[in-house]
Amino acid sequence: MTEPMFTYAIDPSTVATGIALFAQEELIRVTVLEAEGLDYMIEAVRGFFHGVGPAHAVVETPISYRGDPRPNDILKVAVVAGACRAHFRTSTGVSPSGWNHGRPKKITQARISELLSPEQRDMITAIRAGIRGNAWDAVGIGLHHLGVLK
Repeated sequence: MTEPMFTYAIDPSTVATGIALFAQEELIRVTVLEAEGLDYMIEAVRGFFHGVGPAHAVVETPISYRGDPRPNDILKVAVVAGACRAHFRTSTGVSPSGWNHGRPKKITQARISELLSPEQRDMITAIRAGIRGNAWDAVGIGLHHLGVLK
C-alpha cells in the first residue's frame, strides 16, 4: 500500500481544534475549528472532514497525568481525537511529549517557525491570537510525523 499524498495533522480540543494539511512534506493549509464545547466540536469536525479523499491523519492523543486537576477534560479531548481519526482510512496517534519532547511552547514554536517559509508562517500568524497556539501545535505534529521536526 502506498502512502497517501496528503497528511492532516490535528491538535484536538473541545473549543479550538488545530488542523494542518501537508502535501508530501509541504505545509499547504492551516486552520482552527472553533466550537462551544464537545458536541459542537464533534459536528464541526464531521463537517470539515466530510468527503475527505485519500489522506493520512496524525492526531495528538491526550494523556492524563497523575494529579491532573481536570481529568474529565482530557476524556472530552480524547473523544474529539477519536472523531477526527474516524474520518481517515489510516491514522496515527502521538502524545504531546512524543512530538514536542516536553519543550516549552515558545521554544517549540520557534523551532517550527525556523522550518517554515515566510508564506507558511503567515498562514499561522493570520489566525486569531487566542487560538493560534492550536495551529502551531498542529503544524508541529505534522512536521514531527513527517520527520522534519526532531
